[in-house]
Amino acid sequence: MYKTFKESFSVENRNRTNISVVCDLCGAEYFDNRSVVLGKRRRYCSDKCRNRASYIRQHYRLDARVYFQMWEQQGGLCAICERPFEDFSVDHDHRTNQIRGLLCMTCNSGLGCFKDNLDWLENAGEYVKSHAEGTYPQNKTEARLGKCAACAKRFVQTRPDRKVCSSKCGTKYYRMRNRDKVREVSRDYYERTKNNVPDRGK
Repeated sequence: MYKTFKESFSVENRNRTNISVVCDLCGAEYFDNRSVVLGKRRRYCSDKCRNRASYIRQHYRLDARVYFQMWEQQGGLCAICERPFEDFSVDHDHRTNQIRGLLCMTCNSGLGCFKDNLDWLENAGEYVKSHAEGTYPQNKTEARLGKCAACAKRFVQTRPDRKVCSSKCGTKYYRMRNRDKVREVSRDYYERTKNNVPDRGK
């Protein structure tokens, strides 16, 4: 039953402030003053946990306390890759809607892509093992350090005829080359015509 405003701020209740409680979803410990004022404990430590618990309850019909128990049983790790994650995906069978465990987003998406087909998963494992070193030879070229023709920086040449380090420097080099060509043509034209310029003073 809710308390009145006067009862909530009595001397007895003022001494009970900063009560430490545990979140039903993530298990984090936080201070809750709502239980002192309203006489009702807040179940979640943040709006994120509250929204997450509401989503789990609506889509999987799973209570937040059961979710936290599953998380404790798995040690806070993904059931497949055994890596720690803050937000787990609830893995369930799409045919029977039975909950199987908590997985990370990557593993849960992988099972969804394989459509829970055991034959596909076994073939994928055998394929990765048999092709660990690769099947087809690759044309491996030795990396060489070159000097960019535009910015004069050192870069790794993947091709021996490559002269620039990036597309930006390529545009700059193209403009510089065209500018030099225009200067050469102008210089040649000036050398050919300078002796044939008529004297306008006469």
